[in-house]
Amino acid sequence: MSKLLATDFGIWPMAKNAHLPTENILKNKEYLIRLIDYLMLYDQIIIPTGDLQIVYVLRLLLGDDIFEKLIRNETIVLVRFDRWFLYGNDGTVINCQYEPPPKPGANLLINPHDPLEIGIEKILAIDFSKNNTKNQRKKFKNILMDKIQILPSFDLISRASKEAYKDFENSQLLKNCFNLTKNPINVSDMPSKESTSFAMMDPHNTLKKKHSPNINSRLTSTVLKVVFENFILCLRDHTDSNTLVGDNQSISILNAKGQRFGFVEEKKKAFTNIMKFEGLPNLSEEVALQKIAFNKFIDIRNLEEGIAFREWFSNGNPFEKNDDIIARYREASRKVHFIDKRPIKSIRFAIVSYLDMITNGVASITDHLVDNYFQKKWFKNKSPHLYLQEVKKFIQTSDK
Repeated sequence: MSKLLATDFGIWPMAKNAHLPTENILKNKEYLIRLIDYLMLYDQIIIPTGDLQIVYVLRLLLGDDIFEKLIRNETIVLVRFDRWFLYGNDGTVINCQYEPPPKPGANLLINPHDPLEIGIEKILAIDFSKNNTKNQRKKFKNILMDKIQILPSFDLISRASKEAYKDFENSQLLKNCFNLTKNPINVSDMPSKESTSFAMMDPHNTLKKKHSPNINSRLTSTVLKVVFENFILCLRDHTDSNTLVGDNQSISILNAKGQRFGFVEEKKKAFTNIMKFEGLPNLSEEVALQKIAFNKFIDIRNLEEGIAFREWFSNGNPFEKNDDIIARYREASRKVHFIDKRPIKSIRFAIVSYLDMITNGVASITDHLVDNYFQKKWFKNKSPHLYLQEVKKFIQTSDK
């Protein structure tokens, strides 16, 4: 199974303006197109979340019926962390537990780390639809309580912190930048100015001096960034994801460690070009623009040929680029399907003729049954070309 850790849909803790990532996703059509691409190219999309804002986002992007279907069958899996990390002036990465809100009704976006049940109730209470009835909320609460996976947040952040210090230790550039001379590096070797100062990791914003005036901002932002990227890698390992994707701000450490980061974009680009090669429109854009109904898109995604297509896509070289994928597709398309070779056609014809005599001349039915049997059982076709032919038929017959 191909699994994608989609950290670009992760809405991370923020010190302020916690609503902005949600608004950005909802107003930017590119996010919906990207999500549809992920659904086409991967069997499972794993999204990390703390405050569960992504539940609200996905319900609006997909609609309740599609959201429910994708969560129930674990095509989309939400994994929840309930801790986050700070960096203090004594060089310590603080692995902190967020406390429950001080009073009922506190702002969901400011207090993201409630117990799971309370967090789900809060996010479902946001009224954006006439269908947001008590029974609907109860149904979704039960589904989410069953399907959301709880991460071992303390252990993941602890591992990420240790890995971050190793990265500093192994990088002469980082040691030179911050005048770190001892080896191994100890947390006390990386101090800031004031004993009471600390800063929270805020992946959505660049750390600025005005946010933490008592802290060495340059060192602090670097440490937090390195810890965060190691946290992503720990998430990848824990969720057993084949690959991961993030934003442009989290590419340096991931690439430096040889991760399969950024190649998701190559796959998306190749998929778009392959559809052009087959004379198809951009399927993700067609769905996002509501030219093709989302439920019909899900049906075509779940075809047997679609499963084989994703398997073919994931079987390539992990680091292959757009041109490599296109070349691999053209090579697969040139291969003659085994069942269409002349000797096989002769065998099939002989079997059909014999069965035809037995069934008293019911030729069309017999021929159809045997063809299906041969194609689906004996000579199962995993050609990516076959799937896109099915997509073409689907688009031609699709109505809203």
